[in-house]
Amino acid sequence: MKKKMFGIAVFSLLVLSACSTTSSTTDSGQQEEQGAVAQEIQVSTAGALSTLDSGQYTDVNSSDMIGQVAEGLYRLDQEGDPELAMAAEEPKVSEDGLVYTFTIRDAKWSNGDPVTADDFVYAFQYVANPENGSSSSNQMDVLKNGSQVRQGDAEVSELGAKALDQQTLELTLTSPISYLDQILVGTPFMPKNQAFAEEKGADYGLSAENFVGNGPFLIEGWNGTNESWTLTKNPELGC
Repeated sequence: MKKKMFGIAVFSLLVLSACSTTSSTTDSGQQEEQGAVAQEIQVSTAGALSTLDSGQYTDVNSSDMIGQVAEGLYRLDQEGDPELAMAAEEPKVSEDGLVYTFTIRDAKWSNGDPVTADDFVYAFQYVANPENGSSSSNQMDVLKNGSQVRQGDAEVSELGAKALDQQTLELTLTSPISYLDQILVGTPFMPKNQAFAEEKGADYGLSAENFVGNGPFLIEGWNGTNESWTLTKNPELGC
């Protein structure tokens, strides 16, 4: 049976910024750049998006898309192994294996705001806060007081995530974890621009206009219900 693109599958167009060029060789043997070559691919996804909010998604399609438009401390490389992303370098770890201190690399949100350690703290606290009803709240149990916070037995400020300054994030764990980098690639551990998210309130992440990201792609043309949208390469990441 021939399937319909807009029935069974959702159509999305990813447009990569032109980072490759063609060139020619002059009589002197020097190469001249003739211009950039646009790179475009069309991709079908298994279903529609419900949100771009890393603290409110409940489906795989939304989680996968959030991973394209937002980036955490680590990301997965081509072999599926964690590699540094928003973390500028591997963290300093305390002798007891409980405290990880990360330096956040210089980066900007798609609205031009700098990405800071506070954006990570805000995102983690949002997920753990029982008032927000995040389905991912139990994932914050890896952090000190995570279980107590999500069950309402501790204040959100007691979660083991603290911004020491704008570029320094301190995570305190419940117990030592040798594979923390594999956990931190997860969608609930993506940062959120606190000022923008609080401005949008309940509308945050429900359309492209109500979202700002720091990931490899920028999303355009998604109004919250339509079945097609465009991803363009984030110019902040360079070529």
